[in-house]
Amino acid sequence: MKTLVKIEKLITKLNFLFFSCGAAFTFCLIVLMVTSVFARYLFQISYVWFDELLWHVFGLSFLLASAYTLNQDGHVRVDIFYQNYSPEFVIYLIAKPKVNV
Repeated sequence: MKTLVKIEKLITKLNFLFFSCGAAFTFCLIVLMVTSVFARYLFQISYVWFDELLWHVFGLSFLLASAYTLNQDGHVRVDIFYQNYSPEFVIYLIAKPKVNV
């Protein structure tokens, strides 16, 4: 049991490290996006590779931060799956994975 607790703490630390890297990439994404907008509209300069770089940085920041967000139960729920069910059943679906049986 102690081994599992140690593994959980290690995974949680790695999640936080990935989250920190994702936050740094998000800041880089903002700087790159502002640079792209200024280059396009002030200097009429646009590069396809720069736009592709923005998409890659966005994807990387999203993937790195998603594990931590899921760990903190902060993920966005998509209500399209829940709209046809009763509120009681939705609560059951949300709570079921969190209950140890």
